[in-house]
Amino acid sequence: MAGSPIFAVARTDNLPASFYGNLKSAPQFEALARSVKGLTLAGQPDGNLIHVTLDAECDSMTDAMKFATFLDGFRILGAVALADPKTRRQMTPEQFSLLEALINQAKVTPQDRWVRLTVDITAAMLGDANSRSAMNR
Repeated sequence: MAGSPIFAVARTDNLPASFYGNLKSAPQFEALARSVKGLTLAGQPDGNLIHVTLDAECDSMTDAMKFATFLDGFRILGAVALADPKTRRQMTPEQFSLLEALINQAKVTPQDRWVRLTVDITAAMLGDANSRSAMNR
């Protein structure tokens, strides 16, 4: 992440209780979300790509492993949802492209108390009209 021109850090260990209000019906997920103490986002442009890395710092190695497992499971459920034609019709091509890339290309890596999510984002995923017209030629 060092030297990345796109960089953001957020501490999440002092968020108000109301932030987790929608998770009350899923106590295990609420506990997992509360175990995340900080987030670091970095982006590195490389030609037509942006290499994006999101690191989540958890309370413990156990919580990091649970979080990584959750993210991998979410990718499987996302793939099933994107395979449904009704779901696809409800999205723009850019939304579908971004979600498909996150599901298929994202790598989830736990290490100690950290979970790293990496993915390469293209201009087409972000809705760049020029890249869409170039892709359609």
